Amino acid sequence: MALVDISFSELPNFEGNFDPEKLAEALFSLNFTKKAKIVQNGIEVQVRNEPQNTNLNSSNTSTKEFSASHWVYLNNDRTLALHIMSSKLILKCTKYDCFSTFNDLLKRCIDVCEAEISHFDTVPVQKIGLRYVDLIIPKPSQDLNDYLNEEWHAPTSFKEVGAGRKLMMNRTTQILEDGEIKLRVDSAQFEPKNGMPISVIPSDLSDRDESSMQLYFTPWMEESFAAQKNYVILDIDASLQDNLNCSPKEALDKLSSLRLAVRDSFKTCITENAEREWGYYE
Repeated sequence: MALVDISFSELPNFEGNFDPEKLAEALFSLNFTKKAKIVQNGIEVQVRNEPQNTNLNSSNTSTKEFSASHWVYLNNDRTLALHIMSSKLILKCTKYDCFSTFNDLLKRCIDVCEAEISHFDTVPVQKIGLRYVDLIIPKPSQDLNDYLNEEWHAPTSFKEVGAGRKLMMNRTTQILEDGEIKLRVDSAQFEPKNGMPISVIPSDLSDRDESSMQLYFTPWMEESFAAQKNYVILDIDASLQDNLNCSPKEALDKLSSLRLAVRDSFKTCITENAEREWGYYE
């Protein structure tokens, strides 16, 4: 899966200015033929800063129920999904071809949003992220070591920050940065067991049934799953989020630097054998 996540300031009167039917009609020419409204209900806990109260029956917290919704537009085979929210736009793809094709579609989606959503063309962007989630599963006759370096590392231009590398429960994570770009590289290994579901999408990217996406596996992948071969989900996320001071369309100019960071990280994680077998990675 590949995805772009653009976060921006809250659009004023989003519900009142946004017509999901008109946007659906405009996106139809880009092959987005389905739509779904996602409603999320929850409870917000508020803490009041009050002087210490000796009344044991009193509380400095209060709760408030809330409801939030957003729209998702999908293509017919559910390999593309455009999420539209009051402060965020996300484009997901599960049948990725190359960056230029993906980036061109994103530009066209933003053109449509500028035409159909009030203030979208001038709303200030706070963060833009580019994320790739790759399934690395060996062919039945091979092993994970044929594809993934045992001690993978990030490009030399990046330095570890914060907690750095952590290893727990077959998962290795690095948090790094290079100037303005922040990078997270996560490698999670799975050992399939009889009767257990196959997990290939990180939990934070999972969708509800009405907006779920279709995943595609090659015949040999199906054979490897059936043989219960160990596999890895390699999750690389690069982002810019400080003082962007630009519109959503202008933010797209920054995607190329994020793509290079992701690509270089991916290449340091995989073996030469994997590079030869898969070819050029864009």
